[in-house]
Amino acid sequence: MDFILKRFHGVIAFVFYGVIILGVMYLFINLLPFVLTIGLATWIVFKGYKILKSFSTKKENVITPINDKEEEYTNGQIIDVEYKEVK
Repeated sequence: MDFILKRFHGVIAFVFYGVIILGVMYLFINLLPFVLTIGLATWIVFKGYKILKSFSTKKENVITPINDKEEEYTNGQIIDVEYKEVK
């Protein structure tokens, strides 16, 4: 009788774990599209916010040509630096 009882506990444990695994798989399959959709929407919102924010900021130190010459200068502060000539 002890042999039948041990075998019965093994079958019940197998069925119990099988039901748990199937339940988790069912929830995963049904919730995954919602999680992916919410994640994609969040990513698009943050990416769009970042792009709009980059358009609104002033671009400093942009190289722009002065007159029609090939020389280019920055719009930022110009620092005068002293240096020695190498002979």
